Amino acid sequence: MARRLDGLDRLRGAALTLMLVHHLIGWYGSNARDVIPGWDGFALTDVAAPAFTITLGASVPLLLASRRRRGASGAELARITLRRYGLLVPIGVGLRAVVGFDLGRSGVLETLGVSALITAIVVATTPPTVRWVVATATIVAAPWVERSASDGTDWLSDHVLTGTFPLVTYVGLALLGAAAVTALDGSERRFGAGVAAAFGVAWSIGLLLAGQVPDRYPGDVSYLVPGITGTLLLYVLVTSPQFDDDRWPGRLLQRAGAHTFGVFIGHYAIYVALRETGTLHAAQAPLAVVAAVATTAALVWVAPRVPTLPWSPRTGWNRAPEPGREEETATTSPPPLVGAR
Repeated sequence: MARRLDGLDRLRGAALTLMLVHHLIGWYGSNARDVIPGWDGFALTDVAAPAFTITLGASVPLLLASRRRRGASGAELARITLRRYGLLVPIGVGLRAVVGFDLGRSGVLETLGVSALITAIVVATTPPTVRWVVATATIVAAPWVERSASDGTDWLSDHVLTGTFPLVTYVGLALLGAAAVTALDGSERRFGAGVAAAFGVAWSIGLLLAGQVPDRYPGDVSYLVPGITGTLLLYVLVTSPQFDDDRWPGRLLQRAGAHTFGVFIGHYAIYVALRETGTLHAAQAPLAVVAAVATTAALVWVAPRVPTLPWSPRTGWNRAPEPGREEETATTSPPPLVGAR
């Protein structure tokens, strides 16, 4: 169990670091997709969004199962779920207001919050086998929903079902994570991820040969297939022996995954500082790339050394755990904040 959870923690940390590098390169001055390997519409760092969303979805059944083992009632589970994930919606709106982003659009935190809540409902009401059916149906429907909504002029069509974070696409990714986390156990999980990744690579190659290159927008097969495939490959990588906890790459990713909220807030503080000082988009590659990587490393290093806030949406009020009820690993109760603008 611990090894499996550690792998998911590292995957979340890897998604966070990819997101940081992608954002910071753009904020310092270069378009990340122009300098990061990949395609015009999908750089390798674009795997961050599907990888984190899948990991977030995987954390939901683990969280609910851990609370049930502690004897939590249905009402308590609902309260914990609303605090952990529902609060992402007002937090996201507030953060966008502070940073100065368009409040008329649905941002990453709002999308992740709603996706996690829907996933929690599905997990609480369906057995594991049915979750696969629901996840598959949602992912298959997502491109059709987004294409259909692209002709709409109402707010729901323009800013929720389409755009940077199309809701149905991200609900599908979260549901996929919730279904996959209970599919295999232990070392078999890495083997299964490798087999699925090989299938995804073959599918991606088929799309390329057909002239359909990976693309971040819109959220159709050109995004879903390489995004899910990249997530699987990333999971296989971070669960390899080279990323054990006693080696620095594993420690780095574990640290990043355990302090997602603080790192996320901190990196937007950098955006505001660059904007207010007139240095936003001032640098060019390779300086922007070097600065982005260095800043990412600094944020991950500083995060564990920042004093713990007295309250967080993940854990509630910071108080000493009751005997025998210590907080479980970060994956069972993840810091669910990451994404792209």
